[in-house]
Amino acid sequence: MREPVWKKRDRRKYTLPTVLIALVIVLMGVLWLERHVLPALWEWHPFVGLFIAVLALVGVLVPLLREHIGKREKAAWTLIMFILVGLEIRSMYLYNQDEVATRDQQLENATGLLNSLNESLILNERQFLINQQKFSTAISGIHKELDIETGGDSYIYFDVTQLGGPVEIPTSGIANGAIFSMAVPHFVGTFPLQNIFVSEFCPSVGWLPSIDYGTMYRDEVGRPRQSPYVQFLPNATDPTCNFWINTSNGSYGQDVRFFKVKNKWTWASLLFKYPQKQPMRYFFGPGFVRDEETMKEWPALRVKPLIRLAVP
Repeated sequence: MREPVWKKRDRRKYTLPTVLIALVIVLMGVLWLERHVLPALWEWHPFVGLFIAVLALVGVLVPLLREHIGKREKAAWTLIMFILVGLEIRSMYLYNQDEVATRDQQLENATGLLNSLNESLILNERQFLINQQKFSTAISGIHKELDIETGGDSYIYFDVTQLGGPVEIPTSGIANGAIFSMAVPHFVGTFPLQNIFVSEFCPSVGWLPSIDYGTMYRDEVGRPRQSPYVQFLPNATDPTCNFWINTSNGSYGQDVRFFKVKNKWTWASLLFKYPQKQPMRYFFGPGFVRDEETMKEWPALRVKPLIRLAVP
């Protein structure tokens, strides 16, 4: 019997350094395979069905190519089939894992996109509210400037004081024999009223002097304002006086009518802002009663005023 070749080798040639170097090389190769090759191979898997196709091909080719198969070869082919089945199961599992990971990633991306959209919408809404507030502030500032220039909703009216007369001695500005009173101007509102010019006409005595008040302010102190006379003759068929009040925020009219109640003269007044036909306010003198008789005498009293709180 021939001696094996490996026995013929001179073992003295394999010295300790050579063996150590070989072990180091083998160890480095194993580590490299474990770190770079094996993980990639373990994570890799083909499309689903490849190993089943290979298994079917093996199942067809083995009977055709191998007529006589021993027990060991049968065991080997059986092992190969089990391996192929296991690899197919592993491929299906990894494929499902990839699908789950893909869906999770898509869901995460969609969630991130929705969160970004929500944050963008919230920021846009905040910016819109800030811009709206700035715009409202700017508009309010413009309105305030306009109100300062025009007077806003401020206005003046005349309040009739206690009636006197009839005048028997000629008096400047009062007709002879007329019943008269002073009409004191009152300011209502917040913003100053500019370019106030008042004209007055009393049918029974005619036109009275006009007054240019200029600009009037709220809560004026120490600044006297001229008060015009209101007057009428006792036998007048139309005992009224009419004021035309022109200002920077529009034109107003105030009608004053005198009534005799229980042998005493009193008055009622309506304030209008043109072109409105409905009165802004009512003003009544002492002892005046707004009843059917007075409304019949002066039908304008039937119209309800815009400022209801002014009605006594």
